[in-house]
Amino acid sequence: MAKPTEGRREGSLEAPKRNPLEWRESAFYDETNLFRELERVFDICHGCRRCFSLCNAFPTLFNAIDASETLELDGVSREVYWEVVDHCYLCDMCFMTKCPYVPPHEWNVDFPHLMLRAKAVKFKQGGTRTRDKILSSTDMVGKLAGIPVVTQAV
Repeated sequence: MAKPTEGRREGSLEAPKRNPLEWRESAFYDETNLFRELERVFDICHGCRRCFSLCNAFPTLFNAIDASETLELDGVSREVYWEVVDHCYLCDMCFMTKCPYVPPHEWNVDFPHLMLRAKAVKFKQGGTRTRDKILSSTDMVGKLAGIPVVTQAV
């Protein structure tokens, strides 16, 4: 006879397992596939809410759901999805410490990788501001604001 907890991985002691991103596949950048996955993961997050105290991405999502007419994800506009993506700064705290549904769980929730994918889709579509491109180009910023510039300023 099977044990009651056998086959369930929620809250297990297994270490999170990170699956590689398939960024070279064309489906990775397909916005329809992206929104399907965002809806799946956001719905799971909405049902759990253990991550509410982490970065501002989660309160943004949960507040939008709570303010919607249906009180479910289907009442939230897709523009709010991009706000959630923008609020995630990829710290990995949700993946490493809070989420009980990360791989090897069958639901396979990897919120940081999904946000990274959404940011890549947004970048590829030209939805990134020049300011963000400059700030994320650390090599260029390092050359511009390196030691010679700092010594002149001080």
